[in-house]
Amino acid sequence: MGKIITSPVKRWPGTITIAYPMTLPQVALYQRAIIEIIEYGDKITAIIQGAVLWRTLRPLIEKWNIKKLPFPNEDNFPGYPKKAVDEFFIWFFKEINKAHKEAEEEVPKD
Repeated sequence: MGKIITSPVKRWPGTITIAYPMTLPQVALYQRAIIEIIEYGDKITAIIQGAVLWRTLRPLIEKWNIKKLPFPNEDNFPGYPKKAVDEFFIWFFKEINKAHKEAEEEVPKD
């Protein structure tokens, strides 16, 4: 079962199906991305953050239906136009965060 998220980025409209709920290895990937971003500290830029997120979280994607952007691998995600790239990664990471929190809340509490 996956979760469909819809891109609000005008340059790259469409949907992505992400793993939901995440498996233990997928949660580890999510946590690794956060740790790596934190380790950059104040030196991180939006582009570096996007590259870290893409490399680390790309395996969470089950299905790719983004128009005008074939499913990129780790090495060929476009770097420009910067505004669209920033918007895409901000949106993608927010959706991964939201899915993680939703799954966390579904766990029954004693």
